[in-house]
Amino acid sequence: MGFFLSNKFHPMNRWLVVSLIIFITSCGPANQSKVSGSKAPPNNPEDLERAFDDYFTALTSLRKFNGVICVAKDDKILLNKAYNINADIPETLVVNKDSQFDIHSISKLMANYLLIRLETQGIIAFSDPLAKYINGFPNGNEITIDHLINHTSGLPRELSAVKGKLLEKTAPEIIDLIKQEKQLTKPGEAVQYSNLGYQLMYYIIGHIHKCSFEDYLIREFFEPLQMNDSGARFNTSKDNLHSMAINHEVEEEEMVRIENVLEDEFQQSRIFSSSKDLQRMLSFFRANDEASGMARENVIQHSGGSDGVRAHVFTDIEKDIDVVLLCNFDGIPFQQTVKDIMSMVNGDKYDLPKAINRQSTTLAKNILKRYEGSYVFPDMNKLKLTFTALDGTLAVDQEGEGTSVLYAEDEHTFFADPKEPESFEFIKNDDGQYMLLMGWKGVKLNGYKEK
Repeated sequence: MGFFLSNKFHPMNRWLVVSLIIFITSCGPANQSKVSGSKAPPNNPEDLERAFDDYFTALTSLRKFNGVICVAKDDKILLNKAYNINADIPETLVVNKDSQFDIHSISKLMANYLLIRLETQGIIAFSDPLAKYINGFPNGNEITIDHLINHTSGLPRELSAVKGKLLEKTAPEIIDLIKQEKQLTKPGEAVQYSNLGYQLMYYIIGHIHKCSFEDYLIREFFEPLQMNDSGARFNTSKDNLHSMAINHEVEEEEMVRIENVLEDEFQQSRIFSSSKDLQRMLSFFRANDEASGMARENVIQHSGGSDGVRAHVFTDIEKDIDVVLLCNFDGIPFQQTVKDIMSMVNGDKYDLPKAINRQSTTLAKNILKRYEGSYVFPDMNKLKLTFTALDGTLAVDQEGEGTSVLYAEDEHTFFADPKEPESFEFIKNDDGQYMLLMGWKGVKLNGYKEK
């Protein structure tokens, strides 16, 4: 079954790692009662530890979290704890505080730092064109290292077509496939989250040092920081995988095990780590002047994930607080949880996790007609959803695969499952056109109406 619609609805078969801009600025789940959290900054580290433990204990009791949380203040570990859903779960879901997790796009943060260090050493310049490192790349003289880092290269998020299994493609083969992709925009013109851009950067880092990106990362980052439980699944001469958390997702209302490594994934940068190792990394970033270029408003953070797994790292340089979230179950309300983590660190109000029971209403047909049409989601490989008015509510069809019924919560918001926070929220733009904010697996994504 799809995450919040009928078994005909599958937004896509792979988790999209969405940029933190979406996590931070989007609205949280609807219809949760407001419960006061930390109204002021904690008076002592024990208050912070208690706030995190209470929050994730509540989330786990709702069967919305299974994983590990690590919180540190001034390099002292306050909390490093595994939370396991206890009833009616597969034995494979169980984790402990030393479990290793696939961290996916958090490797981008590591690559970003390594590039900053290479620039400081004078080995590269962020203004260098891509053509300096990869011959024959289209627009290679216009795309720079800086464009790749900041997702402004104009390259799409993913490959549009691959013959055979992507997992079996070597780094040079991946580069050749990326060369065939059409530019979405001119370099520097717009932000478009691109996993392809970072695949190019991983290749460049390895190419400069005449080794794989993974071996360079292990030698120059993991080993100096004594991140002894971190490593790579492929392209490395060192294997220290010993306690891997197994990924899970919900299918037909059952929690099931899924493969950690899927055939439609890149080999490059398949990095794993543990909560303590990632906290050690965050501590290093806080103390390192070169890493300060990655901070936004004194915070360095990044998220990662794929089917059945979620990860987030967060460090506040000014407050000396580190937070690591690792979850081997993708039913977590991820976006809201990340926002609540920030609230706990900042001493702001937040909602303790609570069971949801949404109520539906009936809307007039003239209201429903406003939302009819097809909406395209750039961050979901241009997924198209088409909405039509029914008797009092809406129907949604995914590219001809079948229709599912949505229920109106209010004039602008619709849902499929009253016990889940996922919504379709229609928002009118300044030009009078409606856009769509869709919740999917704990994240909000923007869809734009076709004209």
